[in-house]
Amino acid sequence: MKLILLILVLVLLFFSCKKGGVNDCSKDDYKYDFINSSKIDTTSDMGRLFYQINPGSYIVFRYTHIGPHCNNIADEGYTDYVVFQVPSSTTSFIYQDSQLSGMLVLFNRVCFCVPGAHSVVSGTVKGTKISSSKWNIEINVALPSTSDKLIINKTFTLQ
Repeated sequence: MKLILLILVLVLLFFSCKKGGVNDCSKDDYKYDFINSSKIDTTSDMGRLFYQINPGSYIVFRYTHIGPHCNNIADEGYTDYVVFQVPSSTTSFIYQDSQLSGMLVLFNRVCFCVPGAHSVVSGTVKGTKISSSKWNIEINVALPSTSDKLIINKTFTLQ
């Protein structure tokens, strides 16, 4: 009788527990876009760099990676942004290392962490205009404030 009761309790416990898994978490989401007639404006507050995309005379490119978020974990999700600008008349470009600061190549991780963007100073950013609504963009940079590298070879589309 005790064995039957023990088995019944174990079965109830097994079916009453919520199982974690892939269904509890969102998948990574990636976006690659650009904005014509815009510019990146930066401000600094207590040693942290912040940016905003405003109307201007540049093309601003934006890579967005929305990381997975699990419903049962608080403060776990994050979003990474890499933004940079080139003059509007540009049809192709290649910038490396020290030239990246002139393009305002910025990396920003939005999470439950210290806010602020960081200037990307190591790597290569290259682009070729395909049409008025598409660019081929290659990015191979070291992300500041992390030990990660970002390598992208994608078509960015007009927002």
